[in-house]
Amino acid sequence: MTLSNSPIVRLLQLISGQRRLYMALSILFGIAFAATTLVPPAADPSPDHLVDRRRRHAPEPAGHHRRADRGLCRARLFRYFYGQFSHIVAYMVLDDLLVRVYRHLQRLSHRFYNSQRTGSLIARSINDIEAIEDFVAHGVPDMVLAVVIPATMLAVLYTIDPFLTLVVVIPLPIAGFIIYRFTSQIRQAWRRVRLGVANLVALVQDSFSGITEIKSFGREESQARLVERQSAEFRDASLAANRISLAPAGIVEFTSGVGIVLAVWFGGSFALEGRLSVADLFVFIAYLGHIYQPFLKLPISATCSTRRPAASSASSSCSMCSPTSSAHPMRSCPRIRGQTSAGRLTSITSPLATPMRRRSSTMSASRWARARWWRWSVRPARARPASAV
Repeated sequence: MTLSNSPIVRLLQLISGQRRLYMALSILFGIAFAATTLVPPAADPSPDHLVDRRRRHAPEPAGHHRRADRGLCRARLFRYFYGQFSHIVAYMVLDDLLVRVYRHLQRLSHRFYNSQRTGSLIARSINDIEAIEDFVAHGVPDMVLAVVIPATMLAVLYTIDPFLTLVVVIPLPIAGFIIYRFTSQIRQAWRRVRLGVANLVALVQDSFSGITEIKSFGREESQARLVERQSAEFRDASLAANRISLAPAGIVEFTSGVGIVLAVWFGGSFALEGRLSVADLFVFIAYLGHIYQPFLKLPISATCSTRRPAASSASSSCSMCSPTSSAHPMRSCPRIRGQTSAGRLTSITSPLATPMRRRSSTMSASRWARARWWRWSVRPARARPASAV
């Protein structure tokens, strides 16, 4: 699979024009929201001042609470616009996909519909698109922030102490490799879930369509057992997919804990030796939590991206690929031009008619009907041999 055929790349191609502007605004507000919690520890080494004030029993400086309240209001405002713009893009993509999927399915041949179930098509064309909307609303901004924020914070920490920075990021490549190995299994598991829900919806839809026949022949119990069996398969597939999807988040949390332990172990020894101040150690520990926090959202975003339609001819119609089997291009019905009256039939022409049928006719309707009757009834009977009678 080339990069241009990747499902993630094809989804990102839907974010164009005004949607790209809204997504950029969402990312900018997300960075601003993260900066409200990341800049103060680096800009103001507050632990040293806090320890000094506690020792002197000095009161808090004037205006400290007002500044904190203003900062909290700005953070909440940035968080609101961060989610607002990303959801605007998601709903615009949802609207576009719904229309494009319907137009695509409308172009498929009769052979395609003979091999598909209506409920399965409905589930794959509606439910799976909603999963894509969830990925656009949360996955795309989180993935961008998961790259920008840790890179910025690692640059700040590297300026404070390069050796300690390299020590605390050692677990990150290991965690990334393990999560990468889980990606294919997560994708296959959620593909089975999407296929299971499509089959379940198709079975229920077929049951409701034929409820009259089911009741007439007393097949209610057997049909209920079929639905129960299909629902159990969907439940088992969902549990298996959820079990695998939670593994990357646990790995990232464990890696975050290991990084904090390394920071405290080596940073504490450096602080005792005088190589590192208490304020810098506080910045290291505070930033480490924010460095690993975006990686905690990545498994969730990856799960949203794998909840796309299953690899089948019905789900491949999500407007990002060509039709699997297409009928002839749609043609408009030709316009038949002419004029009719009660007694005569005049000048009837059609683009699809043969040259013989395109001629103008001036005979009356009654004479035309008698001529047709003579041609198809009387004349063949007279032409038969006597032995055939």
